[in-house]
Amino acid sequence: MSFKKAHWLAVVIASGVLTLLGSTIGLAGKGNLTILHTNDMHSHLGEFGRLATKIKEIKEVKVRENEPVLLLDSGDFLIGTLYHLLTPTLSPELTLMNTLGYHATTLGNHEFEWGPQALAKLIDIARTNGGGLTVPIVASNTRFNFFDPRDDDLKKLYDAGAIRPYLVKDLSNGLKVGIIGLLGKGAKQEAPRAAPLRFRHNTEFIQHIVNIVRRRGVDLLILLSHSGLDEDKKLAKLVKGIDIIIAGHCNTALLQPIHTGNTLIVEAGSYTKYLGKLEVYVEKRKASLRNYQLIPIDDTIPKNEAIQAILNDYISVIDKEILNPMGLASESPLAETGFDLTRQAELINGSNLGDLVADGMRFAIDRSQPEDSVDFIFQPTGFIRDNVHAGIVKTSDAFRIVPLGIGPDMEPGYPLVSFYLNAHEIKRILEISTYLSSSRGRGYLFQVSGLRFWYNPLRSIFRKVTRIERWGRAVKQYVPVETWNTKSLYKVGTNLLLVDILPLIRRYVPWLAIIPKDKEGNPIPLRTSAGRKKILVDGDLESSGIQELKEWQAFIGYLSHLPDRDGDSIPDIPLQYAKSQERINRPSEEVLSYQAQRKSLWIGVGAALIFPSLGHLYAENWYPRGLAFLLMESGSLVLASRESTKIPGLLALIALKLWECEDAYETVMDYNKQLAEKYHISFSVNQDKACVSLSYTF
Repeated sequence: MSFKKAHWLAVVIASGVLTLLGSTIGLAGKGNLTILHTNDMHSHLGEFGRLATKIKEIKEVKVRENEPVLLLDSGDFLIGTLYHLLTPTLSPELTLMNTLGYHATTLGNHEFEWGPQALAKLIDIARTNGGGLTVPIVASNTRFNFFDPRDDDLKKLYDAGAIRPYLVKDLSNGLKVGIIGLLGKGAKQEAPRAAPLRFRHNTEFIQHIVNIVRRRGVDLLILLSHSGLDEDKKLAKLVKGIDIIIAGHCNTALLQPIHTGNTLIVEAGSYTKYLGKLEVYVEKRKASLRNYQLIPIDDTIPKNEAIQAILNDYISVIDKEILNPMGLASESPLAETGFDLTRQAELINGSNLGDLVADGMRFAIDRSQPEDSVDFIFQPTGFIRDNVHAGIVKTSDAFRIVPLGIGPDMEPGYPLVSFYLNAHEIKRILEISTYLSSSRGRGYLFQVSGLRFWYNPLRSIFRKVTRIERWGRAVKQYVPVETWNTKSLYKVGTNLLLVDILPLIRRYVPWLAIIPKDKEGNPIPLRTSAGRKKILVDGDLESSGIQELKEWQAFIGYLSHLPDRDGDSIPDIPLQYAKSQERINRPSEEVLSYQAQRKSLWIGVGAALIFPSLGHLYAENWYPRGLAFLLMESGSLVLASRESTKIPGLLALIALKLWECEDAYETVMDYNKQLAEKYHISFSVNQDKACVSLSYTF
């Protein structure tokens, strides 16, 4: 055979092989895929029986169609219901997610509520329950601290593969899917107990992780993002190569995916109310949307008997070991209400549920420390996790209201604490509250009991609180608090986490220092074990040691001690809570609109001193008076420039300048008066020597 023939034959054979290979690669790189997803379940396992039924139903249909199904979650699977009372010992959340066949989840901020060591423990428990396996946890931007032992147990799980920087799944139809997971910037700020762990958020790092997974030859890259939709949209624009984002953290039920560039963003609400079902077609490393729906997980779906049996066992343990000794049961009636109580007001104001929770904390601390009553309670709105609906309130319903945290006893629930502050520090707390709630969201607003205050959002930072009043128990009415007084001490109640933040404020903003004190005014060393024990509220004075009084116990205790007004043996939530009791107040919209548009008298005078007619221009009255002053001052300057008329010119210039300043003052005052009339505000000016003040009333 000649060389030419041999060469030609080799080319033909090679071409055939490449063609066959190419067709195989093409088949492997395209196909249908269904992604089922959840987020922010927060231990709401009660509907897992129905969730399991729906997942099984969808999988059975897709198996007949030869279409693979991925079941994914984007974090915050912990903390929110009675089930998480068992998390430290049985890890029911991860155990059940493993039983339902979740392919991956990521870590949300609430997974770190108990710290890295506790998180490692509950993952280990879930692995034991799963015969050595649990749901793969994908945490791509987590950084361990090699010099701090507090995250060592979590690092061991990372090294063992229980936590991974990314995951690659080979599916039954030949598709290869890459999965990464991120804890976002905002979520990280809400996870102070994640320390000493750190999290990388810079775009270059995230792009690097995406590139690493892409180089593994994946056809599709999915991001499990516990960041919030705003951060997710930015990521989709800045990071190339992310096909789908399963979003979490902001608890939004997206009825349709958000398209940002080539990225689809989906989110399935929260609390296991929905199962997201995203159907895509993948070809040439791109995902095309076929169909999307949020499936309500409600009583139209039958319960999976095996899963429901597990849930029943969990509830039996909770009742027997935790609630029955307190005289309670998970489904027993605790109270009743003829109206809804909501945790967040429309504006930055108090809410009726916030009033109820804060009063419950005050009631509980007073019962445990009867020798000295609490003056003020502070409770962040974000710590109130659910609403109360009209009807019967069961123990399980009440627990969902304030379920967060863990105490030094390593038992679920933030413990209540009490200490003393002076009036100046009380004002600082309220200033921080109003600032954070306006800049970071309503969840940072402190609900209060024992006081009411007024704030003006238009005032400068840390000067927004205009008046504080406390409830006078003796006179049965609110009385003013002298906020400049640093000698009088008031007893304050809150939760331990809020106290843990105070040293950070002192470190970074020393002039805003808030220092907890004992009754004699001595600072309490919070960094010491003895200091922390000193502020903890003992919920059982008859037992030795300190039995931490948890927020959820305080709320349940308050509801159970409310009066029974209709004689049905169930306490009634009083009508006073039907609406907010206006403990947090701001000026009316008319006053705020007036303040936003009014002019300063002294700016008008100062402007007139700088340049002719500038004061009138500031007061929006440049013509004709401003123009007249400009012409008269120009004439005075001409006279002052000549030797023969220099003195008269200067005298005329001074007189005109004084006249213009006085006229600018009057012009600004007229403007403000007309503006006040527009918003129906009473306007008056009080003059005492050189002092001028503006007052207005409704």
